[in-house]
Amino acid sequence: MASRQTTRKRKRSNTPKSPSDKKSRIEIAPYSYQPLDKDQRQIRIFELLFPGQPNDELCGKLMTTDPESRPEYDAVSYVWGDTSLCSHVRIDGQRLPVAQNSQKALNAIRLTCQSRVLWVDAICINQGDIHERGYQVQLMRLVFTNARVVRVWLDQELFLSRSLLFHLPRGTLDPQPLLFFDHAILY
Repeated sequence: MASRQTTRKRKRSNTPKSPSDKKSRIEIAPYSYQPLDKDQRQIRIFELLFPGQPNDELCGKLMTTDPESRPEYDAVSYVWGDTSLCSHVRIDGQRLPVAQNSQKALNAIRLTCQSRVLWVDAICINQGDIHERGYQVQLMRLVFTNARVVRVWLDQELFLSRSLLFHLPRGTLDPQPLLFFDHAILY
């Protein structure tokens, strides 16, 4: 009889007595894009705010601009990878789902002491709007050409041959870059 009472007590102690006993979960609203003006050839750029360490939450804001007005931003190129593996970025207090590779790329190139303005296709293009994706793809050459620099992120699992590393120059301008070209940096 005593063992049954002990078992019941254990079960009761694990059960919350009131809603306030449950762990509170803050829900973040999903991100809602503002439409771009196709006639004005607008693009969005992402300011990665709150510099931090690689595992800190990615937060920022989106700004609309004209790429021909020469805004200062770095374009990011990376492999999308498995889009079913999702993570998120917080934009203007709202949650935007992104592929895990996008998050890895942003974590790899974020600065520890200041914000960074970027153009990242998975964030700057509304992936849920097929019409926007279509006309933004037409602007990609302009986006990459007008970028201050193109940051090419390679997943850590990618193997580069030793001979390739000897033929390409190394630089020291950014944290942990792998390779530098005239207008691109590989991570």
